[in-house]
Amino acid sequence: MSTFVIDASVAIKWVVEEPGTQEALLFRRHRLLAPDLLMAECADVLWKKVRRKELTRDLAMIAPRLLAGANVEIEPMRGLLESTGRLSITLGHRAYFDHARPSGL
Repeated sequence: MSTFVIDASVAIKWVVEEPGTQEALLFRRHRLLAPDLLMAECADVLWKKVRRKELTRDLAMIAPRLLAGANVEIEPMRGLLESTGRLSITLGHRAYFDHARPSGL
């Protein structure tokens, strides 16, 4: 069985139908890991979708319960700081991508 590290862009597709949902569902067949930041990222995506009127408030309130039941191993960010920093510096790439800001800033 393969192991994948996922982010909110994958997880949110499990509970909100959008482009890429069918592909995101395929990941659920594998061992999945995510940093604990996943929870805050998913909450933020749901909030944005409600504000943009892409999702009703009622559905947004159900989605976290569905996500909490997903088979994803959550890893604390604290233990990842050193390796994340090293990888970011080595690759010359930001460690965190904020979807609200253009890439590379």
